[in-house]
Amino acid sequence: MTIEIRPLAESDVEAAEHVCRLAFGTFFGLPDPVSFRGDGALVRPRYLTDPSGVLVARTEDGVVGSGVVTNWGRVGLFGPLTVHPDRWSSGIGRRLTEAMLDLLDSRGHDFVGLLTHPQSTRHVRLYESYGFELQRPIAVLRREARPAAMPDRAGLLTDIGECAACREVADTVRTGLDHTREIASVLHHGLGETVLLARSDGGEGLTGYAVCHHGAGSEGNSALLFVKAAAVRSGPNAAEDMHALLAACEALAARRGAEAIAAGTNTGRREAYRILRERGYASFMNAVAMLRPAGEGYGVPGIYAIDDWR
Repeated sequence: MTIEIRPLAESDVEAAEHVCRLAFGTFFGLPDPVSFRGDGALVRPRYLTDPSGVLVARTEDGVVGSGVVTNWGRVGLFGPLTVHPDRWSSGIGRRLTEAMLDLLDSRGHDFVGLLTHPQSTRHVRLYESYGFELQRPIAVLRREARPAAMPDRAGLLTDIGECAACREVADTVRTGLDHTREIASVLHHGLGETVLLARSDGGEGLTGYAVCHHGAGSEGNSALLFVKAAAVRSGPNAAEDMHALLAACEALAARRGAEAIAAGTNTGRREAYRILRERGYASFMNAVAMLRPAGEGYGVPGIYAIDDWR
């Protein structure tokens, strides 16, 4: 069997999305594996965000797997990596892993993080063999969307120039963390909205932002608003600001007609995790973070950030 690993072409997006759904749906034991994520998507929105960050594995039978790497400035993310269930344990996963890590290494990130499922020792051992080490659990939580008012100091991003203020906030979470690509993709491709939160003291600049996916073809779906990445400025008002930012995301979910809202965080960010639970979010999936090189990244107390690295 000849395996070709190359950048994903637009003509392969649909096939790669199908394999991704089938692989995850099979892993999670869904009766209909391709129903995974409803009318949402994983491969296409990542491709729209950064076409150079998506790789595809092909054999004589066509697309059999794909791998995504994400560029968040000085932070790199590995995954998702998916292989057609008929080709599990065939070496395709290792081939994709090596190509993905080569791509990440060429981008000069401070560290690379990934999410995996601790019950799958096969996956943990695979990533350990490439220098990743287990860190803390990641909680992915959700709550019902209910009618709510948008906080007075919250609004929606309409101009890509506002990304500069978001980067200033992100820098207080992790120096060099940058969600500009995510914000631009949501804005230009209609994948959802980015919520902006002004300072409570009326000062200049932002104190927080949240990149939210919602709708068919997004990383959420028609029934679910997904908070992909969010952060508030570190400091004495961070807890109050995180509550206000989440309140704005919840108001947006209701405004867009979502049935539920989902958000995840590394549980090492104790305060952020507790605030989610205080607001009625409950875990529906627990995973674990792995880092290369070993360390804590920004999964530590005092960091008010949401992202689950799926």
